[in-house]
Amino acid sequence: MSTPAPRPPTRFGYKAAVVVALGFGGFAAWPYISTAAERLSQGKAVNAGEVKKEVEKAEREKEKKEKGFEPKSVLAMADGSALVGGKQGLMEWRDGKLTPVAGFTGMEVRGLAVTKDGSLYAAAKDGLWKRSGSEWKSVREGDYWGVSVAPDSALFVAGKMGVLRSSDGTQWEPLKGTETGWKPEAKHEEHGKKEGKPEKEKH
Repeated sequence: MSTPAPRPPTRFGYKAAVVVALGFGGFAAWPYISTAAERLSQGKAVNAGEVKKEVEKAEREKEKKEKGFEPKSVLAMADGSALVGGKQGLMEWRDGKLTPVAGFTGMEVRGLAVTKDGSLYAAAKDGLWKRSGSEWKSVREGDYWGVSVAPDSALFVAGKMGVLRSSDGTQWEPLKGTETGWKPEAKHEEHGKKEGKPEKEKH
C-alpha cells in the first residue's frame, strides 16, 4: 500500500479555533475573549470587572462614531451660518462645514435662541449659556430642554424645574403651574470649570 500524502499545514489560527470551540455563542463572547487576551499580552491583570468595563467603553465609542453628530436644535444666523446643538455638543455650520464650538464638547445642547441685541442662548443639560460677542458664559445652573425669546425680549426656558421667565436674563420667575420642585445639585456649581466648559458668569 502506498503511504498517504502528508496534509498541507493549516492556517487555522487560535482565534478561529476559539470561535469554533465556543460555537455561535462565541461570536457574542469574542469581544471579551479578545480584550482579555490583549490585557494578558500587555501584562495587565485580567478580571471580569475590568474586561467588561473595557468592552463596554469600546462599544460606546464605536456606537458614537457610527451615529456621528446627533442634532437636537438649530438656529439660523443673519450672516447665513447656523448653530446646531446636539447630543455631542454645539456646532457651527459655515461654508458647508460643521465645526465644533470650543468648550461644548460632550455637553448636550437642546435649544438655541437669539435676542434682538444679538446675544445667543443655549439651553443644555449642563445649564443655560449665553454668548455676548465671542464669549460663552453660564448664566444659570440646571438641566434645560429649550429656550425662547418673546417679542418684548423676555426669555423663557423649559427644563427639569419647569418653565422660567426673565425680563433681563438675570432674575428668573417660574410660570405658575409649571413648577416641578426639582433643583440642580450643588455639585453642578463648578462642573463647567472642571470639564473645561465655557466660563461661568458670576451673578
